[in-house]
Amino acid sequence: MTETLFPQRRNDGTFTVAVRYAVPDVASLPAMREALDGWLQQKTGGHDRTLLSEFATRPHLDSVDAGTVQVVLDCLASAALWKGFMIEITKTLDDSPGVTRLGFWDLVSGQPHPASS
Repeated sequence: MTETLFPQRRNDGTFTVAVRYAVPDVASLPAMREALDGWLQQKTGGHDRTLLSEFATRPHLDSVDAGTVQVVLDCLASAALWKGFMIEITKTLDDSPGVTRLGFWDLVSGQPHPASS
């Protein structure tokens, strides 16, 4: 049996992962955006140098469907700190009112992390 690694990488080595959350309604989104923006500001001090060495774009919220949002991490092939950043973001957003973490997703393969299913 071949074990599939998380996350799957594209041919160029890049990959995209996400932390998914169930949200009861759109009223939860401003608090999540504020928490993510606060984390980004704290982490970068207004400068994206470290984040730019890891990510193709800044981590951002994306709607999956009416009751699900995700924080998307578009990682460069050379990314080495992405797991730590993902955990930090998760700890920050888990405290947002009314949201429930669903798990971690590999957006290249479209599959959840094995521990998330």
